[in-house]
Amino acid sequence: MGSVTMDPAVLDNIICRLLEFKQGRTGGKQVQLMEGEIHQLCTVAREILIQQPTLLELEAPIKICGREVSDVEKGQLLKSSGWGRQDTYVNPQ
Repeated sequence: MGSVTMDPAVLDNIICRLLEFKQGRTGGKQVQLMEGEIHQLCTVAREILIQQPTLLELEAPIKICGREVSDVEKGQLLKSSGWGRQDTYVNPQ
């Protein structure tokens, strides 16, 4: 798959507009993006994600918290296992 490029200034502009909306600085107005901007943004994002490794390289010991574990239960797990130790925690989203 060939590399897709996008003018960094255009990409920065799109990201800034989206972040301003997320942070509530647009006065409730929606972000207006052209179809071409959305297509370019998705294509560039896809290329970046494809380049990322599919496996995480983690060191033992490791604790994995499932999605069904509540935040309270996660807090209890961290407290009981000594949060801050050298353990690695993975919380799949």
